[in-house]
Order: sequence, then structure tokens, then C-alpha cells
Amino acid sequence: MNKNLLAVTAAATFGIGVWQTASAADLPRRPEYQAPAVVAPVQSWTGCYIGGNIGAAWGSAKIENATGAGSITPSNNGFIVGGQIGCDYQAGAWVFGIRNLGDWSNLDKRSGIAGGPFNGYSVATKSNWVDLLTVRAGYAMGPAWLLYFQGGGAARNSDVQLFNPAGTQLGEVSKTRTGWTIGAGSEYKFAPNWSVFLEYNYADFGTNGVSISVPAVGTFSGNVKTNANMVLTGVNWRF
Repeated sequence: MNKNLLAVTAAATFGIGVWQTASAADLPRRPEYQAPAVVAPVQSWTGCYIGGNIGAAWGSAKIENATGAGSITPSNNGFIVGGQIGCDYQAGAWVFGIRNLGDWSNLDKRSGIAGGPFNGYSVATKSNWVDLLTVRAGYAMGPAWLLYFQGGGAARNSDVQLFNPAGTQLGEVSKTRTGWTIGAGSEYKFAPNWSVFLEYNYADFGTNGVSISVPAVGTFSGNVKTNANMVLTGVNWRF
């Protein structure tokens, strides 16, 4: 009797074990743990910035109706360096902003005067600084790359100097001239708060009169029409 009871108990235990194993095999596997995906922060151009720039510039300062000499065109070229400050706002892929850029320049050119009472004399045009206040509209080609166009007002301080045949300066007129500017460029973010840019600007400062009186010779006068072309590269820090 005891033997039969032990046999029945063993058989029942074995059957329960087999059933539990089969049931466990039918259960779905627990998914393996996966770390949450890290999402990179979205780049945005919204915000304000400050930075510096350097570049090349060239232009002309045509003097029309010069006393007894008709027209004089002392084209010049040089380099410019300075800084800029501005703010941008991004709406979708479009970026709109305002910027003020101020640069010192070394554009300086002297041309000879042929004809009239100042025959053999020379006149020089010299640019001291230029300031561009512009609005811009850009399109984000990618998270960190922006193409833009800009335009607005321009100001420039320049000198007109008169020299005698011996090279002695006889007089000078210094004026701050205003005008307009238009340009285009590209900007790239190489870090969350840092970007570099490359751009071209054209500025026209209109026509202004100039008059320099020289004792015993007369008055040198004319209408000075100036413009400037600028290719700039620079860096911005966004805060």
C-alpha cells in the first residue's frame, strides 16, 4: 500500500513539473532593456549675437566737374576690419534679423589732375570707416547652415585731400556720407553658440560736393560720387 502511494505521488509530482515547464515555454519573453534614445537638441537661429569680421574692400570716388579738369576717378582698394551686433528670429525654416556692422578701412588712392589751374596737382580720396545697418532674411538649408540676403542704410566717413606738385597737402574736406547697401551671405554654426559667415556687400554713398580753397591759385571744387564693394568673413557668438 505504501509502495503504491509513493508511486502515485512520484508520478503526480513528475506530471506537475512537466506541465509547469511547458507552460513557462508558452509565456512571451520579457523584452530586453533598451536605453531611451538620445535626441539631439534642435538648432535655432533665434537670439542675439556679437562678433568680429575682417575682409577686403574696393571702390571708386569719382570726382565730376572738377575745376578745369573734367572728371577724375581715383579707384581704390584695401582691407577692412571691425565688429557687428544683431538679433535673429526663426520661424520654421525662415530667419529674419537686424544687424549693425561697423568697420575701419584703409582705402586710400591719389590721382593726378590734368588741366585747369590745378594742372599737375593731385587729389586723394581716403575712407576712414563704414557702418552698415541692415535687415536680413534667410533660409535655413539645414540645422546649422543659413543662406541670407540683406539690405538697408549705409554711412561712411571719408576725406578728399588736395596736394601740390611737390606732394604737400594744401587742404582737406572730411565728410560723413550716407547711402544704401545690399548684400548676401552664408552662415554656419560650428558649435551651439558659435558661427562663422562669409558675405558680400555693395554700398552706394551718392554724390556730395567738395570745395578746397588754395590762396593765389583758386578753389578746387567738384562733385564726389563714392561706392564700395566689401567681401567679409567673421565669427559670431550667440548669447
